[in-house]
Amino acid sequence: MADFADELSSLLTERRMSLRQVARRVPCDNGYLSKLANGLKHPSPATVARLEEILEAGGRLLRHAGPDPSGEPDADEVAAAVREAEAEQSRLLAEPGQPSVDALWEAALEIARAANRSALQTFSASHQLRRHALGMAGTTRRPGALSDLYVITGQATALMASTAFDLNRWDESAALARSAVSYAALVGSTSLHAWTLGLAALLANWRDEPDTALRHLRRGMQIAPPGTPRARLGYIAARSYALLGDAAATSQAIDRARCDQADGTRHRDLLSDETGGEFAFSPARADACAASAWLDLGRGLEAKVATQRALDDLAALPAVRQPLSQVLGARIDLATACLFNHERDQAEEALRSVIAAAPSSLTNVSLSGRLARTRKVLASGCWSKDPVAQQLSEMISEWPARR
Repeated sequence: MADFADELSSLLTERRMSLRQVARRVPCDNGYLSKLANGLKHPSPATVARLEEILEAGGRLLRHAGPDPSGEPDADEVAAAVREAEAEQSRLLAEPGQPSVDALWEAALEIARAANRSALQTFSASHQLRRHALGMAGTTRRPGALSDLYVITGQATALMASTAFDLNRWDESAALARSAVSYAALVGSTSLHAWTLGLAALLANWRDEPDTALRHLRRGMQIAPPGTPRARLGYIAARSYALLGDAAATSQAIDRARCDQADGTRHRDLLSDETGGEFAFSPARADACAASAWLDLGRGLEAKVATQRALDDLAALPAVRQPLSQVLGARIDLATACLFNHERDQAEEALRSVIAAAPSSLTNVSLSGRLARTRKVLASGCWSKDPVAQQLSEMISEWPARR
């Protein structure tokens, strides 16, 4: 290894290149390359070949590399091979041409429709897609391709914003939402523009800033196409009015949203109906939004009806297509509604199914926030002196440690 390290150091000096510059082009971690240059690590064949190419070594590194003494590839070699494959994919996708754009559209659909990926997996996939799309946008002069690439970038950024929220990175989520709004506005994608303004409103509601949420929603309503996009904004507005304690405005918002939702049968929307997945707004999601609004107002009866409808809609889907996070969220809201209605046994049944089913890969801020609201109800009124209710509260508080 010492001979290889000496040769690598000599080549870096001759080519007047730093470890950091070479590491970016391999690509690999700067620390890994530093270990090679200091004789602390044996190079993988793939890394040697790439260094030969970058440094124009003419076989000098190959002569000193030799076989790995262990006889087996180590984790660094596997990781390096993966990085090289990803870098090659990036270079291929960066080539202008309709097949490359079509490949990005397919990737965008796959990410949006992946029902049970973890938030981190979705964020990473969306981030990679965004890089690919922007890389291609910098090389093409075709207006049609450029428009497609900016829409793909906007969608990927919107998904990053949504999952950043799930990862409890609220400030980053808001910044990404603003970026997605800019891309949607740039290409005139009113559906994506309205969807992202709705996301900004959702974030404001979770921050308990309903006035800010309503400002985003008014902007969204000015541009949202008829049908599903308007319905989604309407249901989010219902939650904002509920946080303000305005029951009449909440009820009116839900009624208007239902009319817009029914109108969706006459107005197909490219983003919500064709792309779908995370961008869809199903009846189950609509009922979940309505349930959250009623729960904020302490209206258990209306909330229970809405959550039960949401659960029935989700149960009607094939098992593999049931989004687990939505199912668990609806069960938590059902439990809270039952507590408002003094139905302890039903609440306990719903909560125990959540605690038993929630895998660590799907825990997110939305579920944690819902459970926090349930605990708040358990700590109030008649439940504060109920031993079984307090056991439920302890079970919820211990939930993060069990993930």
